[in-house]
Amino acid sequence: MKVKHILLIALWLSAVCSLFTACNDDEQPWNPEISDSEDLLIAGKGQFFVSYGTMDDAFTRALSDNKLAPNERISSLHYFVYDKGTGNLIKKRQIRGIGPNTHWPIGNRDSMSWELRQDLQDTLMSGPTYRILFIANIDSTLFGEKHPSVFRDIEKYESAKILLPQVPFRDNNMYYLWEDSLKADERNSTIKRNDVLLRRLVTRTDVKRIKIPDLDKYLGDLIAKDLYVEETINTAFNKHLDNFCTDLDTKMTGIAKVYQDHAKKMATYLRRIEVRKQLYNSFKSKVTEKYITAIKAGSFKDRTKDWSLVKSVKLNYLSKSRYNALSFDREGLYLDDWNVQSEEELPIENGRFSIVSFWGHSQGFNELQLMDFSDGKTSMFQLNATSFPKIKDMNRWYNVTCNPIAKVKVEEETAMYNEDIDIEEILKNDQEWLTLLKYKEGLYPFYYYVKKEIFIKENKIKIYGDNFTNFTFTNIALPNLQAADIETQVTLVPSWNIVQLP
Repeated sequence: MKVKHILLIALWLSAVCSLFTACNDDEQPWNPEISDSEDLLIAGKGQFFVSYGTMDDAFTRALSDNKLAPNERISSLHYFVYDKGTGNLIKKRQIRGIGPNTHWPIGNRDSMSWELRQDLQDTLMSGPTYRILFIANIDSTLFGEKHPSVFRDIEKYESAKILLPQVPFRDNNMYYLWEDSLKADERNSTIKRNDVLLRRLVTRTDVKRIKIPDLDKYLGDLIAKDLYVEETINTAFNKHLDNFCTDLDTKMTGIAKVYQDHAKKMATYLRRIEVRKQLYNSFKSKVTEKYITAIKAGSFKDRTKDWSLVKSVKLNYLSKSRYNALSFDREGLYLDDWNVQSEEELPIENGRFSIVSFWGHSQGFNELQLMDFSDGKTSMFQLNATSFPKIKDMNRWYNVTCNPIAKVKVEEETAMYNEDIDIEEILKNDQEWLTLLKYKEGLYPFYYYVKKEIFIKENKIKIYGDNFTNFTFTNIALPNLQAADIETQVTLVPSWNIVQLP
């Protein structure tokens, strides 16, 4: 039998979509120089040789903001061969020579260890169609000395699974995979698969928070949008002030009759558009400030803290919703017997944390419920995460920007609200107003009778408060927020803006 020799071509397993960064590295062609070698394999009858490598024109881009090298991304490599017809496992092995000292890209045989040269070639029986898989970083020791195996049920392709580790992923142990079919007959006893390209199996989502330079202004804008129904409140405000002006027109009788004409002048003044606008803006500002003070009380004030001051975040998933396994054919699964908790604690660095996980294909999986932020010792604040974007794609990188207070919701939105304003203070620089207020004709000044006849009735019911210094607007349709029970009255709703990176 004629002996055919095969020369192992270098394997360039490029982690094309590393978890870190924009695709801005220069494309780097790989053109290995093939030379004779003493490493010879002999194919027996009914067998064929296969070697694994890359295409001559293959290239890679390192998608890493810290330019993480391939030898740092790929820490181990496993090889699986399945019969495509039966689904049975034919062979598997861990490729030797993969680690921190591996020279990437592997461009020539001189840079490869003997173990690597041997393990990247194989002998298989001719005839069947095979499924060939290379899977990176499924060595359990990458996740801790006593970590259990991260793959199981490999005897059948249909049952084989990769498991989510029981600790968070790091940059050097994320899963990568390449799979393709392979078939040969006796007329083709040498096959070179120079197209192996590892692609990441997990998806990374970087989460950061928006910047809020002026908290009071930001909350004021939210309150104006979510709580303060401008048209309704303005109408109620003007109606209340109109009622007061009507009382000035009609109720300065009896002993105050001498001031009736003057009262009509004051009513006319208070009906002016520019005066109303001034008073209304002051009312609105006071209500807003009161709401800001209430909302900033208690735990709510922590929600606006810069995340760079936070050490870690604990993610809480809906029970049994978190994908904890992935079939070899890339279908997300939940296994009751695999001990991956519904909580995951992640470090926060430079105000950002990264979620690395299997993706979801359907509703009800990877359902985040709560994010609990900690200073490293105790909980600082929590965010409702039920509206966090559902990630459904493999081998993706996303940026998610959190707005911790995107909306203010109040339980009693139709409550009736009372608020005082100081009309004297608001109009103190208006000489016309001062003249009207201080007018005196007779024994008692005009203001004396206004307080007696309008502000305080004979039955002691205060419709407009005590005086112009404490002028009360009643029955305004606004929630009556109190700092003491703000936690039960108010819900601060976060939002999450997601962007897929190239």
